Amino acid sequence: MEEAQKTQKLAKRLLREGVAFHSEREFGAALNAFSEARGHYERLNIPRYESKALRGVVLCHYALGNYSEVVEWAEVWLGLARRHGDLPSQEQALNHLGNAWRHLHDYRQSIKYQEESLGIAEKLGNEGSQVAVLNNLGLAYKNLGDFEQAIAVQKNGLSLVRAMKDAEAEQQVLKNLGNTFYAAGFYEDAIATYETLLSKARAIEHDHLVGQVLRGLANAACHIGNLDEAIRYCKQRLSVMRALKDLRGEEQTLGSLGVAYDAEGNYGKAIEYYQQRLTVARLIPDLEVEAQTLQNLQVACVAMGDQKRADDYRLQREALLGQQGSDMDEDLESTLGTAIGSTVGLDDPSISGIS
Repeated sequence: MEEAQKTQKLAKRLLREGVAFHSEREFGAALNAFSEARGHYERLNIPRYESKALRGVVLCHYALGNYSEVVEWAEVWLGLARRHGDLPSQEQALNHLGNAWRHLHDYRQSIKYQEESLGIAEKLGNEGSQVAVLNNLGLAYKNLGDFEQAIAVQKNGLSLVRAMKDAEAEQQVLKNLGNTFYAAGFYEDAIATYETLLSKARAIEHDHLVGQVLRGLANAACHIGNLDEAIRYCKQRLSVMRALKDLRGEEQTLGSLGVAYDAEGNYGKAIEYYQQRLTVARLIPDLEVEAQTLQNLQVACVAMGDQKRADDYRLQREALLGQQGSDMDEDLESTLGTAIGSTVGLDDPSISGIS
């Protein structure tokens, strides 16, 4: 009895250490602590705490990007929860399995687990879990290319989260719904959704999110041929990136502005922004972006009839490529003109405890 009490005390300490390490993003140390705690609780036959430790193991593997291990240990966790009729743990384990399979690109398997998780969350009346699962289910349908179903699921999640008045979760759902509209080619719907999200992000002064949404808005506006709006959004994003002192975001936005003005035939403005991008690329430093921008400047100067400046930029680029080797040249050619309209500038996070 005394030995069992000592072991239980040790396991409890390990569980606390795992939580502390995880909160400090020391996932390897957290994984070791949770794994050891789980072994002790398994031998002691204390399923409630074994489940907590298994959840920690799953979370750590997820944070480390070990998605196959997430599947392995979430299955162990699910089995334990089913044997003891622990519905909340079943719902969580199934959700984590769905997320892991999505990262492993098996979207049908992901949907199977997410739908089972959703059924349990509905049975439990857990609205927070329902929103999380609907969000993750929408991501799986989107990755599968079933945009109609993804949109329907995410709209259900949006209605639910608004009824809950959970502002943070609503922002994530709006973000992913906007991305799904964008991926489906419904650019007007994407813009309307992003605009709603933008107003909410500005209201709470979430500048990082404001910058993300403005990039998505610029991309969508470009896709519907509204370059003036794309430029307007990019200029707003440029101000945000500079306020945040985000050189990478500043460089990307300057490139987008250059491409937009290039597309309009306003080569003077395009050159102005390309020159600024060149300066920032050298500050970062990023030699690939520097070489790409030098070529953008060369092309814009030729279009303006300024061959002397075009030759100067060409010589600078050739000197740079000569230092770096010929492989960079091939990589750069395929990236020209993609600063706007090629990708959505928003993340696709999961709302659940792992993302």
